[in-house]
Amino acid sequence: MSPHNPAKKEFYHSTMWIEDSILYCTYKPNLVINLEVAQDIVEDRAKLCAGRKSPILLDCSELVYIDQAAREFMASQEACEHVTAIALISNTTYMKIIAKALVLLDKTTVSMIYFNNRHEAQEWLHNFTNCD
Repeated sequence: MSPHNPAKKEFYHSTMWIEDSILYCTYKPNLVINLEVAQDIVEDRAKLCAGRKSPILLDCSELVYIDQAAREFMASQEACEHVTAIALISNTTYMKIIAKALVLLDKTTVSMIYFNNRHEAQEWLHNFTNCD
C-alpha cells in the first residue's frame, strides 16, 4: 500500500487502512459493539495487518454504545496481540467519557490514551511503530 494512497477496507463495523505504519479504524455510524462485533473487529484487524504489530488510531466518534463484555474483550491480551498502542479520538461528549473510562478502567496490555486532536494522536502513535 502506498503511504499516499492507502487502500481502505470496508467492513460492516468500520473502515480500516494502514498509512505510515499506523492502522486507522473508523467505526461506522450508529454502531453498537457487543462481544460478537468486538470479535469480528479484532479478526478483521488481524487479517488486514497480516500478523504485523502496529499502533491503532481509533476514531470512535460515530460509535453509539459498547457493552461491558465487548470492552473487556477489546482490552484482553488476545485482542491486543498485534497491537503496539491505541489512540482513541472522538468528537462526541458521550464517547469522550466512554473513551476515558476505557483508558482508566479497562486496563489493556498496551498503552492506550484518549486524544482530542487527531494530529497529536498520530504523533504519539509514531513512537510505537516498528515495535516487532
